[in-house]
Amino acid sequence: MKEPKILIVEDVRMIADYMELILFHNGYRIAGVVASGEEAVVTALKTRPDLVLMDIKLDGVIDGITAAAMIHDQSDIPIIYVTAYTDKAVFERAMSTNPSAYLHKPFKGIELINTIQRSLDGGRVVMGLPKFGGPQATKGPSPGGS
Repeated sequence: MKEPKILIVEDVRMIADYMELILFHNGYRIAGVVASGEEAVVTALKTRPDLVLMDIKLDGVIDGITAAAMIHDQSDIPIIYVTAYTDKAVFERAMSTNPSAYLHKPFKGIELINTIQRSLDGGRVVMGLPKFGGPQATKGPSPGGS
């Protein structure tokens, strides 16, 4: 089986390099590294990665949330938001795009890999939520239906 191919969308080069290094050392292939929402949409639809790691604040005209919505309009590629945003309104806007996960920066390499694996396995993951009182980590609906 081929290793999953992941697109990194991050405008801070040091963070993009860190994510790329973590992915490489854990056997993932890189579909590309881009810094703008516009590049994210074009690259995702061209390369059809297995997953997109999407920052919210990006270079260019459109942000990561808009880029994710545009990608979802034309594909079923799972998106993981990897962001430092702690604003509740931004979080709610991001969640309205139905991402497979939301990972708050700063993160540890193992958190990134675990989040990717859960997302690729079909789960929905929310980790490290900001101070506004969201859950610290959840995966899909709880047994018993609540």
